[in-house]
Amino acid sequence: MKAFWSVLITIVLTAVIVGSGSYYYMKIKNDKDKSDLSAKVNSLTNEVNALKGTSSESTVSTSTDSSGKSSTANLDMAKEVTKNFLDAKKTRGLTNAKPYTTDAWYKATNQEEFAGVSSPSMGRFIISKAEYLSAADLYKITATVYQNLQSEEVGYSVNSYMVVDQNGNFLVNEVKEGDFQEMK
Repeated sequence: MKAFWSVLITIVLTAVIVGSGSYYYMKIKNDKDKSDLSAKVNSLTNEVNALKGTSSESTVSTSTDSSGKSSTANLDMAKEVTKNFLDAKKTRGLTNAKPYTTDAWYKATNQEEFAGVSSPSMGRFIISKAEYLSAADLYKITATVYQNLQSEEVGYSVNSYMVVDQNGNFLVNEVKEGDFQEMK
């Protein structure tokens, strides 16, 4: 009979230990998921607010070009290639950006320069302005690029991306990074 009670107490203690360990693990995981979702909601809210503030500038042309180069379609193509370039930049892989850049820019840029420092890392970006510069025959795309440190935005820079049209193929030809501004 003593063996029966020993086995029963062992089973009950094991169940309590495993149950409380599982509860603790799931509670920690749930709290982390809530925190991540809260951060994502805040980030998306900030992005929506930023877009509301810049939506009137999203397709601005500063040229009265008669050749159609400043058309909305061309400005949209220049913005799209810039978006793809910035998405590739998030991966920190220069080869990922190659389809969106001119050969001259690609050859003049090395992997370390493109990837940047490991911390902070590039986060979200907002393209706020697109314009055709007729004097230079270039499209200038302005974007605010945010930097993250441990999943939190710590600053941003307002960058310009010069895009060329090579026979209907829009490519980033130059990147002008603005000064880094710390978030307060």
